[in-house]
Amino acid sequence: MRRAIAFVVGFVVALLPVVPASADLRATGVLTGLDTVVRWSGEFTAATTGPVAPNPAACAAAPVCDQVALQLDVPAGMWKGAPGGLLVAVQWPAFDFSYDLDIHLYRAGENGPSAASTSLVSRYESLWVPNPSPGLYLAVVSAKQLVAQPVVPEMLTPISYEGSARIQRGLTVERYESNLDQEFIRRFVAFGKQRPDAEPLLPDLVPTTPGNFHIESGWGAHYYVYGDRGVRHQPSCYPTETLGLTADEPRPGVGPLRCLRWNQGEHNLGDGPFELHNYPDHGPAMWQRVYAADSSVTQRQVGETAFSPGHGHLHYLGFTVASLHEIAPGGGLGPLVVEAPDKGMCFVDIEVASLESDRNSPLSYGFPGTCDAATHADSLDPTYPHSKFFAMGISVGAADVYPWYIADQYIDVTHVRDGRYLLRVEVDAGRKLIEKTHDNNVAVRCVELRGQQAIAC
Repeated sequence: MRRAIAFVVGFVVALLPVVPASADLRATGVLTGLDTVVRWSGEFTAATTGPVAPNPAACAAAPVCDQVALQLDVPAGMWKGAPGGLLVAVQWPAFDFSYDLDIHLYRAGENGPSAASTSLVSRYESLWVPNPSPGLYLAVVSAKQLVAQPVVPEMLTPISYEGSARIQRGLTVERYESNLDQEFIRRFVAFGKQRPDAEPLLPDLVPTTPGNFHIESGWGAHYYVYGDRGVRHQPSCYPTETLGLTADEPRPGVGPLRCLRWNQGEHNLGDGPFELHNYPDHGPAMWQRVYAADSSVTQRQVGETAFSPGHGHLHYLGFTVASLHEIAPGGGLGPLVVEAPDKGMCFVDIEVASLESDRNSPLSYGFPGTCDAATHADSLDPTYPHSKFFAMGISVGAADVYPWYIADQYIDVTHVRDGRYLLRVEVDAGRKLIEKTHDNNVAVRCVELRGQQAIAC
């Protein structure tokens, strides 16, 4: 059974009576401008809604969705000369392929949703309504896929989530293409822009600080079916890693027997999306697409790709360099101990740095249509018009994160003695990408190896 949602409103927000149109409506918050934020939290147990979006009336009949009313009391002329929009987002703590929440937003009196977010691989969902008119909106959070019945502590537990709704300033930019032969709109927010122009909106990739260290593996059967769920055990490395079956390139001899694992990702803290394309009919080259506020794009070649049979998708090569170092006498980076082989990357929106940030753009990079296949095409593509392409990337404010238990997210410490070391991670190490700056591309964290444990120090 779903538990009632907790509801909190920040800044100048009032609570209104429950709207009688829906028996399952929990609370109502008022958004009066940029100084207001509506926050709430909820919890689900095992539930599945399937591909059909639950409408507000359905929430009263089944424990698979929560609904929050958002009253927009924005003043007349709110968007004149200063565009913006309503961002509704939820985030939950577990990145696990058996968890998936969706959001649908309904305007009162309309049958269909005004906006939706239904990414399949994430721990974050968001939707965006440009320049919304005043009135009542209903945000429906549904448990599209949730295997979490509370039977075993830490393994099968309810999934809780945090929700947020806020008004942000920024120009909505839309680029029309196709995905799976259907019309697809790439939508994001150009923050600080009031009208379209051709100035490039550059991404800024910043590595997350390495953390959640382990010398053990989780559970897994296939690259897309890995998880934590409290299942942490030896051997330190997955058999597929020791045999080299997940590697982008064959590794001669016996693979790793002791793996240092950790959570690692990269945030896009820039002004525009980070987006890469590969056109399979035109070779292995990878192209970076840079957007402008007038929806125009430019592209340049930034390296090569390889298809990873073990991972089942395309990888961008040479992006991350992870290395373990001794600690110098002064506490800085000492001699290299071991460097991780290049495992390639496929970028997708997984989480945001902060749910409360006023620079979170609606998500554009999630399954299906990211990394999994060359399903996109753009008739106005500046490189290969109409050609099918793989699309991968990270939205503004979002991050791609490889959790510690995912295959090939490790560095080989089989022959490394116990002690304290510095783990250094550098993104865009070859400086091939177009970014606002490359000065923030390195993250370093102290880690202590202690037998079959790895502890942040």
